[in-house]
Amino acid sequence: MSRLFELLGCDFPTEFKVLRCSVVNLSDQKRLELDSRGRKLAARHQRPGNSYSSGSWCLLKTESLDETVVHHGAMSFTTSWDQVLNEFWPELLILALCCSGRFTISNVIEANPGWKLKTITLADPYSDSSPFSSHLAPRKDETEWSAWLDDFYGITSGDWAQFQQGVAVTQKAFTAAIREKTWELQSLRETARWHLRGRLMEHESLNRDEYADVLLRYVTGLENFLMLPSEKESIGEKLRSRAAWMVGRNEVERKSIFDFIKDVYDARSHIVHRGSAKKKRKNCDIDLRRLRDICRRAMACALLVTGEAGEAVHLDDFLRNLMISQKYQQLAQHRAERIGRLTRCF
Repeated sequence: MSRLFELLGCDFPTEFKVLRCSVVNLSDQKRLELDSRGRKLAARHQRPGNSYSSGSWCLLKTESLDETVVHHGAMSFTTSWDQVLNEFWPELLILALCCSGRFTISNVIEANPGWKLKTITLADPYSDSSPFSSHLAPRKDETEWSAWLDDFYGITSGDWAQFQQGVAVTQKAFTAAIREKTWELQSLRETARWHLRGRLMEHESLNRDEYADVLLRYVTGLENFLMLPSEKESIGEKLRSRAAWMVGRNEVERKSIFDFIKDVYDARSHIVHRGSAKKKRKNCDIDLRRLRDICRRAMACALLVTGEAGEAVHLDDFLRNLMISQKYQQLAQHRAERIGRLTRCF
């Protein structure tokens, strides 16, 4: 029995492994072969003149169907993003850290070769305004390919070697950080879930309330690991200073990120406190694509600092001393430069 989670908005040159799962292409032909009528249908489609679409990319884990994650409803199988994140947040986090593009999870497909496929539709709170079809990759020979690639999670053949290296480095750091407890598992899980929830919810036609929901999730994820539990003062200043050092590859980029995160935190405060008459209303037009990229690069930097052998330090110690320690500042800049070489940054 196999479960496949459709990763709409993703496109890769070939299949690969990430932690406990494989990222595979579920082409039309593979769908037919998994269905109970697969052989007859596949033979029919293999006649001259017939062709297959490129299919969709999926996260695959082979095991018995877990009824606590997927349950049977009155008309169809349904589940939610949160239930999927409970089990697969490590794999989805690794993918999120290695590319800034948008992607979503649309369906869970239960496959047992020789039997009919069961498609489990995930509960999407914005299904009316964000049809999943908008996340499908166009064909590479179509004019829309370049524009799609700039916004979604597309990896080209030219990026493939760097992407593979990024996945390998990130997985190794993740495993080491958990094993050595330099980034506490619960804290990392909460940070990942906030960021991933924002990314799964983000789409091109957000209304005002949806936009606020996505921004708050990104910022909450950033706060969750950039702020120590005991810190109650100067939160905005510490947040933007630490983000700037962990993301910026040079002084100019650090200054730009510092100013951007200040605007982001002002927008966050406006959203949270807009019911207060004392709070001045302002335009909260934040570039979510840039915010998404800064959040994932900051997380990637923290993971490499806390998880790489030989230099690994505890996250709390790193954050506490980042603004006063030249050693930690150099460590952060080195990791930021490395992330920039391995991934495409906005």
